[in-house]
Amino acid sequence: SSGINAEYGVKGTNKRVAMITATNNYANRALKKILDLVENGKDEEAKEWQKKVDDMMGNVVQKDAFMVSLQFPMELLDLPMGPPTPPLSDLTEEAKQSIRDKVSAKDIVFEA
Repeated sequence: SSGINAEYGVKGTNKRVAMITATNNYANRALKKILDLVENGKDEEAKEWQKKVDDMMGNVVQKDAFMVSLQFPMELLDLPMGPPTPPLSDLTEEAKQSIRDKVSAKDIVFEA
């Protein structure tokens, strides 16, 4: 599985942009910018923004807790999603601190 669960057609082109939509919960500004750049033919700049999102996600995703770690950035934004649904278990405090040490709310929403 590629992990991609949404694909969007880009207005006025035959291009397709695919993304993991859970990321859109907290990185929606960056993802909107990527779509706008592709729509305006600025593919190289869109790739630079995609790398920023990829780098941030690399700091968020915990190898042994992929789905749960995707939810944790919402907690950093003061929008906790509650405990994970069984059989998943919550991240350990150590895993949460590891993410906090690498990523701030400002990083997640891509504000200047």
